[in-house]
Amino acid sequence: MKQTAAIVGVVLGLMKTWAAATLVALAPLAAQASVVFNIQQVGADVVITGSGSYNLTAATLLGVGSQDGYVGAVYGSLAVGGPHGYVDAYSLTANAGTTFGSGGYFKGTSDLGDVFGLDATSYGGFITVYTGYLSGTPLSGSTTFANRTFESLGLNVGSYTYAIANDTLTVTVTVSSVPEPSSLALMGLGLAAAGRARRRRC
Repeated sequence: MKQTAAIVGVVLGLMKTWAAATLVALAPLAAQASVVFNIQQVGADVVITGSGSYNLTAATLLGVGSQDGYVGAVYGSLAVGGPHGYVDAYSLTANAGTTFGSGGYFKGTSDLGDVFGLDATSYGGFITVYTGYLSGTPLSGSTTFANRTFESLGLNVGSYTYAIANDTLTVTVTVSSVPEPSSLALMGLGLAAAGRARRRRC
Protein backbone atom coordinates (compact mmCIF):
# COMPACT_ATOMS: atom_id res chain seq x y z
CA MET A 1 0.00 0.00 0.00
CA LYS A 2 2.84 2.39 0.89
CA GLN A 3 4.46 1.66 -2.47
CA THR A 4 1.17 2.30 -4.31
CA ALA A 5 0.68 5.56 -2.40
CA ALA A 6 4.24 6.59 -3.28
CA ILE A 7 3.60 5.89 -6.98
CA VAL A 8 0.36 7.88 -6.88
CA GLY A 9 2.23 10.71 -5.18
CA VAL A 10 4.91 10.71 -7.89
CA VAL A 11 2.26 10.69 -10.67
CA LEU A 12 0.39 13.59 -9.07
CA GLY A 13 3.66 15.45 -8.63
CA LEU A 14 4.50 14.95 -12.30
CA MET A 15 0.99 16.09 -13.30
CA LYS A 16 1.39 19.27 -11.24
CA THR A 17 4.81 19.92 -12.77
CA TRP A 18 3.42 19.36 -16.30
CA ALA A 19 0.46 21.66 -15.60
CA ALA A 20 2.76 24.40 -14.29
CA ALA A 21 5.06 24.02 -17.30
CA THR A 22 2.06 24.17 -19.65
CA LEU A 23 0.84 27.37 -18.03
CA VAL A 24 4.29 28.92 -18.31
CA ALA A 25 4.51 27.89 -21.96
CA LEU A 26 1.07 29.29 -22.76
CA ALA A 27 1.52 32.58 -20.91
CA PRO A 28 3.73 34.21 -23.56
CA LEU A 29 1.33 33.11 -26.30
CA ALA A 30 -1.60 34.77 -24.53
CA ALA A 31 0.41 37.95 -24.03
CA GLN A 32 1.21 38.04 -27.75
CA ALA A 33 -2.44 37.90 -28.78
CA SER A 34 -3.52 40.91 -30.81
CA VAL A 35 -6.22 42.19 -33.15
CA VAL A 36 -5.68 43.95 -36.47
CA PHE A 37 -8.19 45.98 -38.45
CA ASN A 38 -7.34 46.61 -42.12
CA ILE A 39 -9.23 49.27 -44.08
CA GLN A 40 -8.90 48.97 -47.86
CA GLN A 41 -10.46 50.30 -51.03
CA VAL A 42 -11.89 47.29 -52.86
CA GLY A 43 -13.18 48.37 -56.25
CA ALA A 44 -15.89 50.96 -55.65
CA ASP A 45 -16.25 50.04 -51.96
CA VAL A 46 -14.32 50.47 -48.72
CA VAL A 47 -13.98 47.27 -46.68
CA ILE A 48 -12.86 46.91 -43.06
CA THR A 49 -11.65 43.45 -42.05
CA GLY A 50 -10.78 42.48 -38.50
CA SER A 51 -8.91 39.40 -37.29
CA GLY A 52 -6.82 38.06 -34.41
CA SER A 53 -7.62 37.37 -30.77
CA TYR A 54 -7.67 39.15 -27.41
CA ASN A 55 -6.08 38.31 -24.08
CA LEU A 56 -8.60 39.79 -21.63
CA THR A 57 -7.23 38.25 -18.43
CA ALA A 58 -6.07 41.61 -17.02
CA ALA A 59 -8.44 43.88 -18.97
CA THR A 60 -10.85 46.21 -17.14
CA LEU A 61 -14.51 45.72 -18.05
CA LEU A 62 -16.01 49.14 -18.69
CA GLY A 63 -19.59 48.21 -19.57
CA VAL A 64 -21.87 46.48 -22.06
CA GLY A 65 -23.73 47.61 -25.16
CA SER A 66 -24.66 46.58 -28.68
CA GLN A 67 -23.32 47.41 -32.15
CA ASP A 68 -22.76 46.37 -35.72
CA GLY A 69 -20.33 47.56 -38.40
CA TYR A 70 -19.51 51.26 -38.71
CA VAL A 71 -16.62 53.72 -38.88
CA GLY A 72 -16.11 57.16 -37.32
CA ALA A 73 -12.56 58.28 -38.11
CA VAL A 74 -12.74 61.56 -36.16
CA TYR A 75 -13.63 59.56 -33.04
CA GLY A 76 -10.99 56.86 -33.62
CA SER A 77 -13.92 54.51 -33.74
CA LEU A 78 -14.94 51.48 -35.81
CA ALA A 79 -16.53 48.05 -35.60
CA VAL A 80 -16.93 45.04 -37.85
CA GLY A 81 -19.26 42.07 -37.97
CA GLY A 82 -22.90 41.48 -37.52
CA PRO A 83 -25.77 41.49 -37.76
CA HIS A 84 -26.30 43.71 -34.70
CA GLY A 85 -25.01 42.04 -31.52
CA TYR A 86 -24.31 42.60 -27.83
CA VAL A 87 -20.73 43.52 -26.87
CA ASP A 88 -18.59 44.03 -23.76
CA ALA A 89 -16.30 47.08 -23.56
CA TYR A 90 -12.79 46.98 -22.04
CA SER A 91 -10.72 50.07 -21.24
CA LEU A 92 -7.75 51.10 -23.36
CA THR A 93 -4.44 51.51 -21.55
CA ALA A 94 -2.47 53.25 -24.33
CA ASN A 95 -3.10 55.79 -27.10
CA ALA A 96 -6.67 56.59 -26.08
CA GLY A 97 -7.69 59.72 -27.96
CA THR A 98 -5.77 58.82 -31.13
CA THR A 99 -7.99 59.19 -34.20
CA PHE A 100 -7.47 58.17 -37.83
CA GLY A 101 -9.20 60.86 -39.85
CA SER A 102 -11.76 63.64 -39.95
CA GLY A 103 -14.85 61.72 -41.07
CA GLY A 104 -18.00 61.43 -38.97
CA TYR A 105 -20.14 58.39 -38.27
CA PHE A 106 -20.92 56.07 -41.21
CA LYS A 107 -22.86 52.82 -40.86
CA GLY A 108 -21.78 49.88 -42.98
CA THR A 109 -24.00 48.59 -45.77
CA SER A 110 -23.22 44.92 -45.06
CA ASP A 111 -21.65 43.02 -42.15
CA LEU A 112 -20.23 39.54 -41.74
CA GLY A 113 -18.74 37.54 -38.87
CA ASP A 114 -17.87 38.30 -35.26
CA VAL A 115 -18.83 41.68 -33.78
CA PHE A 116 -15.87 43.61 -32.30
CA GLY A 117 -14.40 47.09 -32.55
CA LEU A 118 -12.76 50.15 -31.04
CA ASP A 119 -13.70 53.59 -29.69
CA ALA A 120 -10.57 55.59 -28.84
CA THR A 121 -12.25 58.77 -27.60
CA SER A 122 -15.38 57.92 -25.58
CA TYR A 123 -15.18 57.14 -21.83
CA GLY A 124 -11.39 57.21 -21.89
CA GLY A 125 -11.22 54.83 -24.86
CA PHE A 126 -12.20 51.17 -25.11
CA ILE A 127 -12.31 48.09 -27.30
CA THR A 128 -15.45 46.02 -27.81
CA VAL A 129 -15.95 42.31 -28.38
CA TYR A 130 -19.07 40.18 -28.51
CA THR A 131 -20.53 39.22 -25.14
CA GLY A 132 -19.34 35.81 -23.98
CA TYR A 133 -15.98 36.04 -25.75
CA LEU A 134 -13.24 33.84 -24.23
CA SER A 135 -9.60 35.01 -24.27
CA GLY A 136 -7.62 33.52 -27.14
CA THR A 137 -10.64 32.64 -29.29
CA PRO A 138 -9.97 33.64 -32.94
CA LEU A 139 -11.94 36.65 -34.15
CA SER A 140 -12.90 37.35 -37.74
CA GLY A 141 -15.33 39.89 -39.14
CA SER A 142 -15.82 42.43 -41.90
CA THR A 143 -17.96 45.42 -42.82
CA THR A 144 -18.43 46.90 -46.30
CA PHE A 145 -19.25 50.52 -47.16
CA ALA A 146 -20.71 50.38 -50.67
CA ASN A 147 -19.78 53.14 -53.14
CA ARG A 148 -17.46 54.85 -50.67
CA THR A 149 -13.85 56.02 -50.79
CA PHE A 150 -11.28 56.92 -48.14
CA GLU A 151 -12.00 60.56 -48.95
CA SER A 152 -15.76 60.29 -48.51
CA LEU A 153 -15.28 58.48 -45.17
CA GLY A 154 -12.63 60.99 -44.07
CA LEU A 155 -9.93 58.35 -43.46
CA ASN A 156 -6.23 59.21 -43.18
CA VAL A 157 -3.79 56.63 -44.53
CA GLY A 158 -1.53 55.26 -41.79
CA SER A 159 -1.12 52.71 -39.01
CA TYR A 160 -2.54 53.36 -35.53
CA THR A 161 -1.81 51.19 -32.50
CA TYR A 162 -3.82 50.97 -29.26
CA ALA A 163 -3.55 48.74 -26.20
CA ILE A 164 -5.47 47.12 -23.40
CA ALA A 165 -3.76 45.38 -20.47
CA ASN A 166 -1.60 42.54 -21.88
CA ASP A 167 -2.65 43.15 -25.48
CA THR A 168 -2.52 45.39 -28.54
CA LEU A 169 -4.84 46.45 -31.33
CA THR A 170 -3.74 47.95 -34.66
CA VAL A 171 -5.83 49.88 -37.18
CA THR A 172 -4.20 50.07 -40.62
CA VAL A 173 -5.63 52.35 -43.30
CA THR A 174 -3.83 51.21 -46.46
CA VAL A 175 -3.40 53.34 -49.55
CA SER A 176 -3.34 50.42 -52.00
CA SER A 177 -6.57 49.63 -53.84
CA VAL A 178 -7.69 46.04 -54.26
CA PRO A 179 -9.45 45.17 -57.57
CA GLU A 180 -12.93 43.69 -57.36
CA PRO A 181 -13.12 39.89 -57.94
CA SER A 182 -14.67 40.47 -61.40
CA SER A 183 -11.75 42.75 -62.31
CA LEU A 184 -9.29 40.10 -61.16
CA ALA A 185 -11.05 37.51 -63.35
CA LEU A 186 -10.91 39.82 -66.39
CA MET A 187 -7.25 40.52 -65.70
CA GLY A 188 -6.58 36.79 -65.58
CA LEU A 189 -8.35 36.26 -68.93
CA GLY A 190 -6.34 39.08 -70.45
CA LEU A 191 -3.06 37.60 -69.26
CA ALA A 192 -4.07 34.18 -70.56
CA ALA A 193 -4.94 35.63 -73.98
CA ALA A 194 -1.63 37.50 -74.11
CA GLY A 195 0.21 34.29 -73.28
CA ARG A 196 -1.54 32.36 -76.08
CA ALA A 197 -0.77 35.12 -78.58
CA ARG A 198 2.90 35.09 -77.56
CA ARG A 199 3.10 31.29 -78.01
CA ARG A 200 1.57 31.57 -81.52
CA ARG A 201 4.22 34.08 -82.54
CA CYS A 202 6.93 31.76 -81.24
